[in-house]
Amino acid sequence: MNINSSTKSTVDQTQLWLFDFQSGRKQGGHDQEYLTQLILAVSSWQITVIAPYLEVQVKPRDTKIARVTLRLEAFLGLFRKKGSNIAVFHTPVLLDFVLYYATSKFTWRKAPVSAVFFLRRLDAGMIGSQGWKTTLMRHTIKSLAMNANCFFVSDCDATIKHWENHLHKEIMYIPLPPRNFKPHKEKPKDTVTLGLLGLFRLEKGADKYDSAIRYLLNIDRSAKVFCQLPDTFQNLAEEKIAMELRANWGDSNNVIFLPGYLASEEYTNILQDVHIVLLPYRKSSYQSGSSGLFFDAHLAGAVIISTPFHWAKKHYSQDDQVIWLNSTDDGRTEEAIKEAHNLATTGTRKISNSSNSAHSFVKAWNLAIIRASP
Repeated sequence: MNINSSTKSTVDQTQLWLFDFQSGRKQGGHDQEYLTQLILAVSSWQITVIAPYLEVQVKPRDTKIARVTLRLEAFLGLFRKKGSNIAVFHTPVLLDFVLYYATSKFTWRKAPVSAVFFLRRLDAGMIGSQGWKTTLMRHTIKSLAMNANCFFVSDCDATIKHWENHLHKEIMYIPLPPRNFKPHKEKPKDTVTLGLLGLFRLEKGADKYDSAIRYLLNIDRSAKVFCQLPDTFQNLAEEKIAMELRANWGDSNNVIFLPGYLASEEYTNILQDVHIVLLPYRKSSYQSGSSGLFFDAHLAGAVIISTPFHWAKKHYSQDDQVIWLNSTDDGRTEEAIKEAHNLATTGTRKISNSSNSAHSFVKAWNLAIIRASP
């Protein structure tokens, strides 16, 4: 992004602190890839990256005490720093909100400090369930919003609407970062491939995978299925479903199980290979969130079968590349797979140009930071 003369002095005199206490701590999601894109987007600024779990030589211990100590040390260093400073949290969790708020209230500052927090979902969506943690997060974010030096951004308009109503404060929109998919030779359409990706979460519809595989192979005995399974499961229900899948399809030449987290290049290659991506998300989990997997699959030219959650319907409601699961019962899922198979074998694969989204991503983040400048 080109910084004009009126803001150049602000850029030159302001230090950005990019905080990421998630990347490297556990596998799943693409927080690290987002951090990389964010660093490139705000490269005009002076940047300090605090991502302790990405340290190659000595990683900190992953205990509750260590996670608190790491944050307190980092935030105390921020508030004691001279000059103009902006903290940016692209993947904040409960501890980030609470400890940043506490540090800001009880630390003497040498200079103004602003903060930009990325709100991906509603409070319960960020925590994963209702309870005291959700209540604490909600009250902490409201308290932060009362500070004129705290700003919020989001990539989902439903999330923005929710938080603006609760915080009475403007939430700035940030588009999803682009992923570069290169047009490649069209795959033979006599081998249709289905992708069951997303680290096998119940909230992403993992309990629908077995029947989806059966429906596809009933239609096309030569079809292939890529099914991603995690190294560790979040709960016993997910582990039980995965064991049943392996028991049913472990000996099948049609089903390929992908173990664990997919690195960026491997993830990109698989999305370019598959014809169909199934996303039977639970509406209760994705009603106010965006989906990087949906966005990437669309860029890669896959036919997408998805629950019509708010973000997806707003951006892709008229897109003939998307088939909506208005119901996730077996009959509708089977019907949608037949339709997707037909599109995959008769349609033309479209690889989207992401240059516009790249420019929008860079521009939005720079505007957000300029707005937050002390």
